[in-house]
Amino acid sequence: MKRIVFCFLGIAASVGEVAGFQIKSSAPDGFAEAELAKHLRLVCGNRLEGCRLTFVLGERAPGSGEVEAFTSYGQRVGDKVYLWGDDSRTNPKSPRRPGTLFAVYGFLEEVLGVKWVSPGDEGIVFQSAASVEVPEKWQWRYVPPLMMGYIRTPPPRDLRYAKAPGRNKYLPKAMYQTTEEAWRMEQDFRIWAQRMKLFVKGRDWEFGHAFLKWNERFLDSHPEYLALQENGERGTKDRRWHTRHWMKLCVSNDAVIDQILNEWWSKGMPRHLNICQNDGLGLHCRCDGCRALDCPVPGEAFGTHTSDRYLNFANRVAKKAMALRSDVQVCCYAYTEYRHPPRREKVEFPENIVVGIVPSYEDDGIALLEGWKMAGLKRFTLRPNFLFYHGVLPRGFERDFFNGLKEYIAAGVAGCDYDCNVRGGVTDFEKYAVARIMNGSAVSFEEVEAEFLSQYGAAAPLMKAYYRRVRERGETALAEVRRSGADPDEAGTDDSCRHLTVLKANSKEALEGDLALLVKAAAVKGLSDLQRRRVEKRLLACEHMIRTREFLVARDTLPREGFVKLAFDLIDYRIGICRRLPDNWGAVFRGFKDEVRWWRAIAPEVKAKFPEMELDD
Repeated sequence: MKRIVFCFLGIAASVGEVAGFQIKSSAPDGFAEAELAKHLRLVCGNRLEGCRLTFVLGERAPGSGEVEAFTSYGQRVGDKVYLWGDDSRTNPKSPRRPGTLFAVYGFLEEVLGVKWVSPGDEGIVFQSAASVEVPEKWQWRYVPPLMMGYIRTPPPRDLRYAKAPGRNKYLPKAMYQTTEEAWRMEQDFRIWAQRMKLFVKGRDWEFGHAFLKWNERFLDSHPEYLALQENGERGTKDRRWHTRHWMKLCVSNDAVIDQILNEWWSKGMPRHLNICQNDGLGLHCRCDGCRALDCPVPGEAFGTHTSDRYLNFANRVAKKAMALRSDVQVCCYAYTEYRHPPRREKVEFPENIVVGIVPSYEDDGIALLEGWKMAGLKRFTLRPNFLFYHGVLPRGFERDFFNGLKEYIAAGVAGCDYDCNVRGGVTDFEKYAVARIMNGSAVSFEEVEAEFLSQYGAAAPLMKAYYRRVRERGETALAEVRRSGADPDEAGTDDSCRHLTVLKANSKEALEGDLALLVKAAAVKGLSDLQRRRVEKRLLACEHMIRTREFLVARDTLPREGFVKLAFDLIDYRIGICRRLPDNWGAVFRGFKDEVRWWRAIAPEVKAKFPEMELDD
C-alpha cells in the first residue's frame, strides 16, 4: 500500500503553508483547525522530514456524496486529506453540529493514535514521531450511535460556571479559586467531552427539573399549584434554597396543567415539553387528590413510591398537549421515589411521552427498565447521577459502569445523559469508560483499560495493579449494597449520597497499600516528565485520601477537641496541595452528603477560625 508522510512545524493559519504542509479551512469557526494544529505539533514537535500534504477542513472530498445529518467524514485523495461533516444548525440560536470537528478528532485518533484520557492538555496521550504515515486510501466515517451520548458539561459561554466565588464561599480564603482557574477547569472538561465525540443529536428531548421557580412565583398568587405539606401549608416560606426549589406540585390539580400549557403555548409550542418534577427527596403533595393517585402497598410510608401519581400527571399533560400539537414530546423523569415502575398506571401515549430513567446504583437497572416497558414505555433515555460524586475516596466503579451501560443500550435506551460534578481525577477512569461506550468506540473493558493506562508509559503495569486494587474493593462493596440494600442514610439516586459505601470499601490499610504501590510506580525509570507527573498526581491524591479518611472516621471515634484539631490539620494540608491537585474544592467541602455534615458538626470552631466559610446555606 502506498503511503504518504506528513510532518509538522508551527501553527497553521486558515490558509497557508506550514513546514511542509498546508491547512485550508472553511469550517464555520477556527476551533477544528486549532485542534488539528495543536495535536500535530504535540506529535511531531519541531522535527521535519519534508514532504507536502494539505489538510482541507470543512470541504467534501472530490466524488463524495451529500453530507448526511450528524455525520463526519475523512478521506485522503492524492496529496490532500479532507476532513468534513455536518456543520449545520437547525436555527440561528441552536449550536452548530460538530461534523468537521469530529472528523478532525477521528483522524487524530485513528491515524495518529491520540487518546484523551482526561480533561486538559495533560490528559492528551500520544506517541511522538518525526513522521506520520497516512494510508493512500484512508477513509473514515462516523455517526454518533445514540440520540444523546452525553456527560453534562457547562455551556461554552455560560459565565455562571466561571464565577469562582459561587464555590469559594465554602472554602478558606487561602484556597479560593480564581475566575480564570474555574473557567479553565470547566472549559477543559467541555473540550474533553468534544474530543470524546460526546454529542446530543437533537433538541427534542429536554430534561431538567422544570419547576424550580414555581414556589417563588406562585406561593402568594396561586398556592393551590404547590404541594400541600405536612404542616398544612401549600408550598413553603422557608428561604433555604433546597426547600424552595425542590418543592413539588399539586399534580392532581388540572389548573397546574393549564398553567404549564399556557406557558408552553406562549413559547410557540416547541416540540419538547419538559414536565420533570423538581429535585430532591420528599415534599410531595399530601392532598387527598394526589394521594388518591398513589398506589401504596399495605404498611408503606407516604412518599415511598410515587410513580403512579407522576405518570398519571404525564398522561394528562400529554393528552391536552397533543390536542394542540400532535407530535409533542412530553419529557419527564423516573427519579428518586418515582423511579420504580408504576403499579397501576400505564403509559397512554407511548409515542409522545419520553422518560429519563434515573436509576440508583444499587438498583437492578435492567429490571427497572423492563418494568417500565411492561407499563407501555417506548421512548426512554438513561439519565443517571453515577458520575455526580463529591467525595475524595476512590470508588473503582469504571468496569461496573461500562458493562452496565452496554446492557442499557442493548435493552433499547435511545440516549444517555449523565449528570456530572466537574472534578479532578477521582472519577477520571469512570468518566473515560462511560464516554468510550457512548461514542461507540469501545469493544471491551480490557481495551478501554489499556487505553487509559497508556498515559503512564512504563509505569502502566503498576498503575494497572493500583486501579485493580481499588476496583476490586469498590465492586465488592457495591455487590453487598445490591444484595442487602443501601443504608437508610444513603437513600436517593445521587451518588453524592454514597459516602458510607465508599468509606467502608477503603480501610486505612487498603489505602496505605495503594500508596506503597504508587510510590513504586513513581520510581519507575524511563518515564517522560509528563508520565511521571501523572503518576505523582495520583500519588498525591492517595495521600490526600488517607488524611481525609482519618478525618471522616475521627468524628465518631475522637473527643471533640481531637476531632477539631484533625479537621484544622486537614484544612491546612488542603491549602498546601490545592494548586498541585486541581479540583472543585468547594464541592469537596460542601458536597452533600460526603463532608458537609462533618464540617457542620464543628461549625462554631470552624467559623471562629475561618469566618469566611459558609456551612449552612
